[in-house]
Amino acid sequence: MSEKFDELVKFLFEMAFVTLVIYLAIALLNNIILGIIIFGRGSSENEVGDNPDGQESSQTIGNDTIGYVTVPQDWKEFVTINTSAFMYTDPTETYVIALDSTEKPDKTIGEIAEQSAKNMTNDGFKEVAVNKDKLAEIEAYRIDAFSISENKWVMNWVFIADDNLVHIVSFETPNYDTEYASIPQTFRLKNEQ
Repeated sequence: MSEKFDELVKFLFEMAFVTLVIYLAIALLNNIILGIIIFGRGSSENEVGDNPDGQESSQTIGNDTIGYVTVPQDWKEFVTINTSAFMYTDPTETYVIALDSTEKPDKTIGEIAEQSAKNMTNDGFKEVAVNKDKLAEIEAYRIDAFSISENKWVMNWVFIADDNLVHIVSFETPNYDTEYASIPQTFRLKNEQ
């Protein structure tokens, strides 16, 4: 089970690294294709569909293993080789939501959150904090950290859901006061359409 703990900590650490990758990708794409960003469509193992409430301005993304969230219709899948997480981003790659899950390790969720915070601090993140929180009415630990190089907040919620898997929902944003701040709170285990 130590291997599963190491995988979970590695994922949380990689989410911090993804912020740097996104920044570099934006700069490269802006220089190469004059600000036109091209995205791929979702993979076959993940579902993308209309929002359950029927609004055409949003879409539901995810699958039964990692859970689901609702994002704006113009968000696209963000693929990186550094993580197994399912990630979506806005057209400007400013905001990123990521979903992942793994088997429950021998460590507690609190221990996982504290180890993640320690790794982020060691990697140069500032204002790293771990707090108990709720994500869509599920008890969770939330790890917040600020990337000075990206000028972004990285917020990770870690929790065990009813499926007995450890879930990670990560959100990257330049500020807390954004119209997209509620996206993580749309998390659910099943796509109830």
